[in-house]
Amino acid sequence: MKSQSGSRLLLVTGILMIIAGIYNAISFIRLWPIPSFVIPAIIAELISSIALIVIQFTAGIFGVVNWNKPQRANLCIVLAVIYICVNISAPVIAVITGFLSFGNAVFAFLLSIIIPLFYIKGVKQNKLIGR
Repeated sequence: MKSQSGSRLLLVTGILMIIAGIYNAISFIRLWPIPSFVIPAIIAELISSIALIVIQFTAGIFGVVNWNKPQRANLCIVLAVIYICVNISAPVIAVITGFLSFGNAVFAFLLSIIIPLFYIKGVKQNKLIGR
């Protein structure tokens, strides 16, 4: 039986992103029902949260599926960069809408950016393995 070579870091971070996406989706669902008086203030927060969950979950699935396919590394990098960009906007929107203080938003951003950075490192390892 042939051993599959690929970046285990990409596999592990992909799994972690899937788990984090599921956790974020559950946390998002717990927000419902939203009181009607807050709806105008949180539409942008809801949209950014949904986008973040979908992109995080998608990037995680692509990382798990393509952990041993160096030819698919560019797609994984694109997903990770999109996730990071949306992840930058989410705390900014949370501060503007009043859901987080600035300090909490910075802490949340720094904490949530660790896995995607390791994800990108795993994708780069996967590209090197394919050469």
